[in-house]
Amino acid sequence: SNVVGAFLLCGLVLATAGIPPGDDLLPISGTFWDFQYDGRMKYSTPLAKSFTCAQWQEKVTELSVLKMDTLIFQCVHDDRWGSYYNSSFLPANNMTCKDPVHAVMERAAELGIKIFLSCEFPHTDSDSASEGMDVRLRVMNELVRKGYTDIKSFYGWYFSSEAYISPYFHDSFLQYIANLSTHAHKLTPSAITMTSPYGTRNAVADETFISQLKEIDIDIIAYQDEVGCVRDAEPLISSKTAFNTLRAAHNKAGRPILWANVESFTWEDEPDNVTSALIPAAFPRIAAQIAAVSKANVTKVISFSTEGIYQPSNVPQSDKWGPPSAEREFNSYYDAFLTNVQSRSVYSQVLLQAVSGYISHEGIGANVNLRHPPHEAFNNGILTDGLTGDLSIRDQKWLGFQNTPFFATVSLGKVTPIYQVGIHFLQSPFMNSVYLPKDGISISFSNSSLTSSQGNNITLATKWWEQEIYDIRTELYIAGESHASPMDYASHVHIQANGGVPSWAHGSPSSTWLFVDEIVVNPNL
Repeated sequence: SNVVGAFLLCGLVLATAGIPPGDDLLPISGTFWDFQYDGRMKYSTPLAKSFTCAQWQEKVTELSVLKMDTLIFQCVHDDRWGSYYNSSFLPANNMTCKDPVHAVMERAAELGIKIFLSCEFPHTDSDSASEGMDVRLRVMNELVRKGYTDIKSFYGWYFSSEAYISPYFHDSFLQYIANLSTHAHKLTPSAITMTSPYGTRNAVADETFISQLKEIDIDIIAYQDEVGCVRDAEPLISSKTAFNTLRAAHNKAGRPILWANVESFTWEDEPDNVTSALIPAAFPRIAAQIAAVSKANVTKVISFSTEGIYQPSNVPQSDKWGPPSAEREFNSYYDAFLTNVQSRSVYSQVLLQAVSGYISHEGIGANVNLRHPPHEAFNNGILTDGLTGDLSIRDQKWLGFQNTPFFATVSLGKVTPIYQVGIHFLQSPFMNSVYLPKDGISISFSNSSLTSSQGNNITLATKWWEQEIYDIRTELYIAGESHASPMDYASHVHIQANGGVPSWAHGSPSSTWLFVDEIVVNPNL
């Protein structure tokens, strides 16, 4: 057998200033808003057309349940569908509510939510920042003249023509920002300005980019993390690296304020295609995205998007937007980030520790006996050191098992009351044929290293999300919710998992992998 284990000579603490791992993550506190959109908002756009102004206001109330304090309009007019505010020179929209901008801003004012207005007027998915400046300025003038910026919720302007960092801002984008900011300062001197570029994975912290940050006339830059768009093989790793680079660049420049725009979606069909609907990503992926940008010390986390992605279950059926998994996303996010620790599920508490890089638990240092050894290329990980891997098979904290079952026995050294047992797996399906356990995992207990059970066998199923194909993510399997009544008393814990190709996988991989980085016994919560 292969013995994997370690005893930590000193209590390894990776949390900052005594904060438990995972508790220092920033929640999503802002979101973008579209009244209508292309095929990517397939589940919300049809409803949006029929919504009354009162229904739009109820959607703002839903945001307040998620404790969102910032709402960002992508645009206030779209050449394809008309104006979303009471314009004197732009055609009216094709919706039931003719002035949803006003309706949303009024409800936001009641709830203390800040609004970033836009002056954009898209007509395709690739509008140019260098075109249509006269219309943008005219829209800004009209929004001010008609009193929208006098509504209490008005906070600032969002300039939504997206820049691509390659690795610097293009001159045309800098001129676009300069023109709009100059006009915004003239019309609304106290308003805050923001933009949200992409190409984030190309970020550098050299003198050229730092000089651009010093000179650009913008208050906030909310960089897209690009994880949902799947722009490279390991988008979460790229995001983590990029935001650390951006934090260094912004620190050296001394400005602008650094926000992160995490992408909460995955794709129903072909990725990064405007005809493919945006649907909720598996929540563990979103938790890992939040951890990556939080560790980079961004000031605020916002998301594209909550619209059609997070849906409370207690909303009338006629007002629900998003597929059924939007309710699961809402419940998962709410439990992890908005529920007080005393009421939060064990799963959420341990998952947030896992995506933060360290799980604190009583099994740290315990010996682990593996019935089948890991593959020689992926055999450096230690299953009871508390350390969890990044979302990459290249991270040496993972143990990889190719075409073989995982069977581990954890020796605790003495009979121990066992309240919770968990195990953390990686999934990287698109490029690497790494899947979560096809049929879930089984857990049993004994007072010897033998696999005979004391009768308390536990099976945990793999709960797939609606779409798994494009995303690298992890999953935590954990048994036991009670802190008062142990599941069992045992000196040994046995965990078994079998690999295999799930029904949703593309193609027929010739081999499949299981990747595991930590077995958890009685987490410290």
